[in-house]
Amino acid sequence: MTVNVRTDLVALPRTDLTAVPLVLGGNTFGWTSGREESFAVLDAASQPFA
Repeated sequence: MTVNVRTDLVALPRTDLTAVPLVLGGNTFGWTSGREESFAVLDAASQPFA
């Protein structure tokens, strides 16, 4: 699945790096979030912003 969302990059202070303003961390998937909850979060995150 490919999701195309137009997002402007922001510069990270004191570096030459840029990043999107919002990212989804997945470090709890499978540990504190069950399968159904994890997939619900991923499904919601793949929706374009309103």
